[in-house]
Amino acid sequence: MRIFLTLVFLSLVVGMDYLARIAPVGTGYAAKILCSAVFVSGRKPEAVIAEEFTVPEGGILRLFSYNVDFERRRVSSHFFGTNVAWAVWRPGLGCTLSLSAARSEKLGAQLGALPAVKHSPWRVRKKSPSLEAVLDQAFSDPGTRAVVVVRGGEILAERYARGIAPRTALLGWSMTKTVTNALVGIRLEALNIPLRSDGLFPAWTGRKKEITYENLLRMRSGLRFREVYSAVPSDVSRMLFSLGDAAGYASRMPLEHAPGTHWSYSSGTSNILMRLLRNTFADPSEYYAFPRKALFDPIGADTAVLETDAAGTFV
Repeated sequence: MRIFLTLVFLSLVVGMDYLARIAPVGTGYAAKILCSAVFVSGRKPEAVIAEEFTVPEGGILRLFSYNVDFERRRVSSHFFGTNVAWAVWRPGLGCTLSLSAARSEKLGAQLGALPAVKHSPWRVRKKSPSLEAVLDQAFSDPGTRAVVVVRGGEILAERYARGIAPRTALLGWSMTKTVTNALVGIRLEALNIPLRSDGLFPAWTGRKKEITYENLLRMRSGLRFREVYSAVPSDVSRMLFSLGDAAGYASRMPLEHAPGTHWSYSSGTSNILMRLLRNTFADPSEYYAFPRKALFDPIGADTAVLETDAAGTFV
């Protein structure tokens, strides 16, 4: 019996320690994801909680509490009254995660009317029955939200999950890395800045000073960053959901390899690039307008929204 009670006690200690470590990440994740789903995608909070927070990988979120404030366009989340996080919607910038009530109020003061959403027309050809099997295979994964097959500007096949429609905005997640690299490339070319420029941050000294734009664009910076989702908290989860400055966190990571010699997938690297892009603008408003002017409008992606962290840098 003593052994049994000891094991139960140790299990409780381990469990409480785990919950204490994941709570800051969990509340931040819940507030941010719910805010974007409601105020950017236009989904109902109940549907988001039921569909996103109860799947196996998100089941732990059922322990958290949420509140959606439609008047202020703000979402809060907490873990039994602790680790409160807020996410605030702003016109043109989507939802921003804030870890303090005062900061969320300051962000919320920039509220405005919901922007009108335009939609570029797609040509829809007669759907191809031969692609139905492809759609079936894609939707065998319960996490699939939408599949659209396009060739030559024509939609050949499409299917959407429950609650998702052709005009529902969906989180881009790591597809945004491609957008990030495109924006950085466009800006560097416009300013005639070589890809192999180094000395990118004053705080980068020693060998970190040798890191170039090309190293970052190819994810060969050599900076330590653990892109692990099975273990929480990890570098990527802490950066995105429990801190206010993603690029600052990633740029302070120590150097593990000589720049340009080791490839490592890193969301931290992409956020560093977004900060470097921001540093090329003297006027913040020009930075926030840049993605639309330089990339989204020219290619007709008029519903795309890039969101920022609390420090004001695109994520």
